[in-house]
Amino acid sequence: AMQQVELPAALQSEAAKRITELGLLEKHRARASWAVQAAVQPEAFNAGQWIADPEGRAWRIVEVEHFLGSTRILARSSLSADPTSDSDTSPGRNIGSPDLMAGQTEFAIIDLPVFDTNDPAKPVVGILANGTGGGWRRAALAIQQGDQLIDIGPTAAPAVIGRSLVALAPHSSHLTDTGNMLDVQMVHEDIEFPPVTGRSAICWLGGELIRFGSITALGNGKFRLTKLQRGCFGTEAAILGHQNNERFVLLEPQTVRLVDEAGLIPGSALTVEAVGIGDETPVVENLLLTGRAITPLPPVHATGCEMADGSVSLTWIRRSRIDFGWNDGVEQPTPE
Repeated sequence: AMQQVELPAALQSEAAKRITELGLLEKHRARASWAVQAAVQPEAFNAGQWIADPEGRAWRIVEVEHFLGSTRILARSSLSADPTSDSDTSPGRNIGSPDLMAGQTEFAIIDLPVFDTNDPAKPVVGILANGTGGGWRRAALAIQQGDQLIDIGPTAAPAVIGRSLVALAPHSSHLTDTGNMLDVQMVHEDIEFPPVTGRSAICWLGGELIRFGSITALGNGKFRLTKLQRGCFGTEAAILGHQNNERFVLLEPQTVRLVDEAGLIPGSALTVEAVGIGDETPVVENLLLTGRAITPLPPVHATGCEMADGSVSLTWIRRSRIDFGWNDGVEQPTPE
């Protein structure tokens, strides 16, 4: 197992290596222990003392328990003195962080759908964050519950976040949108798009989940997304009503910080505060939880016909929240 120990010290590489080797050797030797109960005076032994066996091996007393007329001693094998041998060491090279401003924290709270074949059986909420400066790395998160703030730890890795430069026009969710272009401005110019393609290329814009097939860098932190597949994962209602300067987020697993600490109930409001190194005051975002991961998708192929008795018969095909893939000749299972 790996163990990390914080040691704020300035020392030579030889001394640092010696301390590390001593700690490792101490861990190995501490595996050997012995216990004895003898009729000795209570003040004869104390925890922390060293004793030696006939072979000269050092043992450190870790527990002393006094009984009526006897004392129980537990000792572990230990180092009696520091090794005096030196070994060649390399101090390595310093890899300094770039001297960049962290800027203000920008983050989004997203009510996520089901992206795989596992049914979460509860709402799934993700937080994605970045900063307006290239030096931004993390921000501390807290959930507001009544009059209290509950710390939930840091954000995930910096996400690809920006704002739309033009209002994205509507388009059918059944056909690839080759006429519209999604131009976005990143929150800082050092953000680059990762090489995402195919089904993994999913972004979020003002409540709509969009797949895209092509990315073009326009310079100065601007990018153009084309070959769009609109209204994915049941977000068709968000296709209408897009505006300029909407928040844009690229969804990547390593940049999503899932919220599991709060009791997430559909219809409730979720308030999250984020504080980064460059934030003078907390940045606050709110989300009205709909529970997209547990909400059935709208049905398709709805038809209606009038019956002989004057009533109307309605039929439709339901859709599953969970996508097992499209296999020819095989019906799509509906796990709900």
